Amino acid sequence: MASERIDFIDYVRGVALLGILLMNVQSFSGIAALYLNPTAAGPLVGSDFWVWAVVRLLADQKFLGLFAMLFGAGLVLFFEGAQARGEDAPRLLRRRMGWLMLFGVLHATLIWHGDVLFCYGACGLVVIGARSWSPRRLLLTALGVSAAGSSLWLAGGLSFRWWPPDMVEALAPSWMPSAAMQAAEIAAYRSGWLGQMAARLPQALENELGGLVFAMGWKAASLMLLGMALYRLDILTGRAPAATYRRLASCGFGIGLPLTLAGMTADTLSGWDVGFSFFYGAQIHGWASYPVALGWLGLCGMWRGHALEAPLAAVGRTAFSNYILHSVVGTWLFYGHGLGLFGTVGRTGQLVVVAGLWTLNLALSALWLRWFRQGPLEWVWRGLVRGTFDRLRR
Repeated sequence: MASERIDFIDYVRGVALLGILLMNVQSFSGIAALYLNPTAAGPLVGSDFWVWAVVRLLADQKFLGLFAMLFGAGLVLFFEGAQARGEDAPRLLRRRMGWLMLFGVLHATLIWHGDVLFCYGACGLVVIGARSWSPRRLLLTALGVSAAGSSLWLAGGLSFRWWPPDMVEALAPSWMPSAAMQAAEIAAYRSGWLGQMAARLPQALENELGGLVFAMGWKAASLMLLGMALYRLDILTGRAPAATYRRLASCGFGIGLPLTLAGMTADTLSGWDVGFSFFYGAQIHGWASYPVALGWLGLCGMWRGHALEAPLAAVGRTAFSNYILHSVVGTWLFYGHGLGLFGTVGRTGQLVVVAGLWTLNLALSALWLRWFRQGPLEWVWRGLVRGTFDRLRR
């Protein structure tokens, strides 16, 4: 039945969520510009260079893309499950996405500016209209939506030489902030929770609205459509032939990794020049992330039955709670209301934080689900959507 849980989706979602942390930890621990431009605070040297290179090659946008595909499949599952139970599926879906957007706004403004929940909720309201399309139509539309988003950036790059100085200067905070800008951001995040608002609120506004309209919205929508197609093709259900997952892994990594490496090389050779990397390099990397994400999906399909599959599925079943847990623990470690390590931990040291949070997620999620039916935030979300709160404890 459409309402049944699909263990494979939970398992892949757990993999995706843990992989996303490899990128998010960079934003928890340092100035926002480093997420886009790794040289914003100085050149990459030593082990920090190699950590950046491996994460860029294998994780950056790849696991986020995989997660968005699963979100698209989840929209179809939710809608069809509600219909099968005789419920008002469109109304429930609107409520579900509306509450998710509100959670996203609260997350971005109160905890961490890099939220994606608002974007996912907004895109979910749009793409759900495609839930009954054929896989072919979904795939072609996903390609078109992604191309439309890319065209905005390519147009910006082609016109960049004619931009007025004030428009070029407006890019500085997000690409190469001055020493004074960096010092102000570091001071804000090393201060108390209220003091952080001076930096967090404008960054949250830029991410939630600007990112939705000009960047993440287009990509998230295209990936959700792709996820719907993969669900219809039985690939995201885990029921496709084993050869399908082998082909996904070999073709996805075989195409995506060399393309990602080419983009990394071009960015490095350009000296991370804003005129190239911000507009063109980002597009090379963005398009390369699609096949690599599919490669990870194929690898998950190939690696069934290993010892970590059940714990990873538990992480996937409690993904919402674990995502917020990452933000709460990550900001406590680096922001001033906690240990205040913001701006002091390099990329190599960040891996220690990632390993610790991975261990916590795997152990805590499996333990939690022994006693409870859902993650705590999943339970709250479901209750708000349906207007009634079921028993949480098993």
